[in-house]
Amino acid sequence: MITKQSLAENFNFYSLPHQQFKTNLLSVYIHVPIERETVTKLALLPAVLERGCEKFPTLADLCKHADELFGAAYDFGLRRKGDCAVLYFSLEFVQSKFAGENIAEQAMELLRQVIFFPRIENEGFLPEYVAQEKENQARFIEGIINDKREYASHRCAEIMFEGEAYGIPQHGYIADLSDVNEKNLYEFYKDIIGNCQTDVFFSGEFDEAAAIAQFKSVFAGEIAPRGRSAAPTAIAQAKNGEPKFVTEDMDVNQSKLNMGFTCECCPTVWEYFPLMMFNAIFGGGPFSKLFMNVRERLSLCYYVGSRVDRLKGIMTVGAGIAPDKYEETKTEILHWLSEMQHGNFSDDEINAAKKYITNGLESMKDSLFVMEDYTLSQSLINQKLPIDEFIANIQRVTKDEIVAAAGKIKLDTIFLLNGKEGGAE
Repeated sequence: MITKQSLAENFNFYSLPHQQFKTNLLSVYIHVPIERETVTKLALLPAVLERGCEKFPTLADLCKHADELFGAAYDFGLRRKGDCAVLYFSLEFVQSKFAGENIAEQAMELLRQVIFFPRIENEGFLPEYVAQEKENQARFIEGIINDKREYASHRCAEIMFEGEAYGIPQHGYIADLSDVNEKNLYEFYKDIIGNCQTDVFFSGEFDEAAAIAQFKSVFAGEIAPRGRSAAPTAIAQAKNGEPKFVTEDMDVNQSKLNMGFTCECCPTVWEYFPLMMFNAIFGGGPFSKLFMNVRERLSLCYYVGSRVDRLKGIMTVGAGIAPDKYEETKTEILHWLSEMQHGNFSDDEINAAKKYITNGLESMKDSLFVMEDYTLSQSLINQKLPIDEFIANIQRVTKDEIVAAAGKIKLDTIFLLNGKEGGAE
C-alpha cells in the first residue's frame, strides 16, 4: 500500500512498495509553476545540474560514480503536469540485499549532491556549462519546428490557452535565452529549490521505516518547510461562440490538423472513466472510429488519433493530411464525434476499448518509472487509486455513461499547419 509521510511543510516522502523487482527507484520531484518569465530558465536547469556538482564536478565523474553503484541509472529532467511542471531527479539502483552493501544510502547521497550542491563559481553556475546548455536548448527548440507533428501540437495548445500557463511551452523560448546567465539562473535555482513543494518517492522492495530513517539522516540539512505548495491545475472551461481557427502556411507537402476540445470533466470524478472509454473508441485506440473510418476507409489522412489530458480536462485530435483534404477531414472527425454523442457504437467496441485500456494499465506494472509517474499524477489530484482499482472502474463503465461523457465535449480550437503539394518534406 502506498503511504505518504510529511517530513516538513510541503516536503513529503512517498513509499511505493513493489515486490517483483530487484531494483529500487528513488526520485525527488520539485513542483514549479510554469510562468512565461521563468520557463526558459526552468527548462535549462536539469541540463546544467546534470553537468556536475561539488563532489562529482563533471558529467564523466557523475557517470563513473553511478556505474560504481552496480550500474545505477539516473534520469534528470522536466515533466509537465497540467499547468505546472515537475523538476525531477531519479536514480534506479540494485537493492542493497543483492549488492551486499548499503546502495540505498549511497544513492540518496548522490541525488543530494546533484540537487543541492551544484558547481558554483563567483556566486553563479559555471559559465561554460550555462553557455553550452543554452546552445543545446536553442538547437532543441529550433528542432521542434522540424518535427511538424510536434510543432502543430504545441501551436494548438498555445492558441487554445493563450495567456494561460497551459499554453506556455515547457522548453521555453529562444528569444529569452540571451537574457539568461550563470548568476540569474543560479538565483532562480535557489528560489525554487528552497521554496517549492518537494516530494520524494521511494519504490521497490524495502523496509519502509528504515528507508525513511535513512533518508532523514542523509537529507537532514535539506529537509525544511517549503512555502509554495503544488498548485492545482485549472480545468478547461467551454467557451461561448465559434471555435478559434488559426492557420499557418509552411513549405511542406503534408498539412497538420490539430483540434482542441473541452470535456468539462474534473479528474477526480467518476465521469473521467467514461471519458477515457469514449476516447479509446473515438480516436485513442487501435480500432477507433477515427482510425478505421477517416484513415482506413476514406483514406483522408496519413495518421489520426485523439488523446485526453486528465489534469486539464481536454481532448486533442491530431491528423496528418494532404493540403486539399482539410474541410473533408474536419467534417469527418466532427461527424464521428456526433455519432458517439448519439450512441452509435457497439458493445463489441466497448469491450475492445475496455480490453485495450486494461492491457495498457497492466503493462504499467512492468516499470517502476511508469508506476511512479502514475502515482505522482494521482498525488496531484489528492487521489489514491491503485491500478487494479482503476481497471475495475473501467470495467464498470456503461454505454449510457460514455454517451453522457461524449455529450459534454465541445470543439474549442482548430490549428491548421497548411502545406502545399510539392512542398518540402
